[in-house]
Amino acid sequence: MGYSVVMQDSQNDQSRQNQQVSQLIADKCDLLVIEPVMVSALENVIGQLKQAQLTAVIVDRQPD
Repeated sequence: MGYSVVMQDSQNDQSRQNQQVSQLIADKCDLLVIEPVMVSALENVIGQLKQAQLTAVIVDRQPD
């Protein structure tokens, strides 16, 4: 049994991160680990994950 790791870097660009997460969800990844650019954008991401019935780990960002 093996696994593969796919890493995406949004370069601190929320729009890019949204696109990357949407693509990973469409690709049916088994698990996503997300360090959000903007915590406020998580609502949309969590909704997409729930709809696709996928699991994610959300990692806190450092305080501003």
